[in-house]
Amino acid sequence: MLRIAKVLASGLFCGYAPIAPATVATAAVAIIYFAVIYFSIPVPGVQYQLVGIALLFFLGVWLSSLLEPVWGTDSRLIVIDEVVGFLVAMSLVPKSILTLLVGFILFRLFDILKPPPIRQTQRLPGGWGVMIDDLIAGVCTNLCLRLLLLVKG
Repeated sequence: MLRIAKVLASGLFCGYAPIAPATVATAAVAIIYFAVIYFSIPVPGVQYQLVGIALLFFLGVWLSSLLEPVWGTDSRLIVIDEVVGFLVAMSLVPKSILTLLVGFILFRLFDILKPPPIRQTQRLPGGWGVMIDDLIAGVCTNLCLRLLLLVKG
């Protein structure tokens, strides 16, 4: 059970990257997103996507809480938070390579810089502190993308 938890929490081993594991995990999700766009892979309806993200979020809270005693508080090995955050960032925005690139950059900036109130959420106990900061970074990215698309017209 613990092995499966480690595989999932590490984003299928992206968390084991020696340099910038969070960026590696985000890039892996971005590559999958690009494949969906480029190859026109059909995706489930919006309601299924949102339910899937919500389930991944709660799985991430549970996994992070489970692995904290093993890996330490907010370990860099845990990157399921980046996976969820980036999925939130790209949810319900037009799918294009430009949107993907801008979304990737904005999400990484929000995740690295952690402007208020993102930084404060890391103090939440257990997996909540691990997951919520990236969830909010994803929401901020999504709102910025929408604003940019609105301005672009």
